Amino acid sequence: MLRRYLIAGTLAIASIVYSGAAAAQQLTTGATYVWVNELGSKMTTSWGTDGLISGTYVTAVGCGAGTVRPLTGWWNNSAMTFTVNWQACNSLTSWTGNYNAGKITTLWLLTVSGPPQWNSIVAGADTFTLQ
Repeated sequence: MLRRYLIAGTLAIASIVYSGAAAAQQLTTGATYVWVNELGSKMTTSWGTDGLISGTYVTAVGCGAGTVRPLTGWWNNSAMTFTVNWQACNSLTSWTGNYNAGKITTLWLLTVSGPPQWNSIVAGADTFTLQ
């Protein structure tokens, strides 16, 4: 009985891993993609064959709302990380997450090096949907 559960569990995990890898393969390197998160921020990305992500980010909220900022990062299969430098806002945000079925699910860290909160780190989550 235990063996049957172990086999079923292994197959379920393999299915999840495979579906993530298959979903990542649907993104074409060199193509440009537009993503929008739940707050209306817009990200435009290009995926390089060397694993480099480049593009732009326009936040819909907070300091610098509406300003186009460069975005850079890395991807490997369905895993990815990318960062935006909010120069005039004395801060950086880095997102880390996974792509699956037209969505990028991430956790983010916003690091502030000046006012209004001195040397603070704020954390959160975003889901970006392919447009």
